Amino acid sequence: MKKITIISGHPNHESSISNKAILEYLESNVMESQLNIRKLEDLNTHFEFNVIQEQEALLQADTIIFQFPLFWYSFPALMKKWIDDVICYGFAFGGEKGAQLKDKQFIFSFTIGGQESAYGNEKEIALTIDELLKPLKQMLRYCQVKDINYVYSHNMLYIPDMYGSIEDINVRSECHAIKLLSMVN
Repeated sequence: MKKITIISGHPNHESSISNKAILEYLESNVMESQLNIRKLEDLNTHFEFNVIQEQEALLQADTIIFQFPLFWYSFPALMKKWIDDVICYGFAFGGEKGAQLKDKQFIFSFTIGGQESAYGNEKEIALTIDELLKPLKQMLRYCQVKDINYVYSHNMLYIPDMYGSIEDINVRSECHAIKLLSMVN
């Protein structure tokens, strides 16, 4: 198996059920030497990252996975900040050394709290998942990345005594992780 770097964008990993379970499954089923999980909440100091260190982690990987909960139809703020800092001019695009990520496989792996039927439904969320992902995919296309995939799971929300069940979310999280691993080439 190839080297996998996961950029985990959940702003509070310990409070997560689904994103945490997905990462735990991957940690249990991928050799440690092939897996590098980068939890952004642990890697930032006052919303700043060690850009050189983060870029090096990307260069060492064959596959880069963005793992995150979908917040307001996009990345969480911490992940967006990381992208703005790390996927930058002169590294990922432009300049003499740009396009250093072009031969990498990228996978957007994300969880959604809402129902699948809400997406693409004019009465709820008019956009489909494919439409929501266009700006995210375009970011990588601008960096000349050609291998861009995604996997997502709906109904990943748990509110005690109100919505969802932890057991159900854990089962769906494991299914999500299995599908994610099957996409790594």
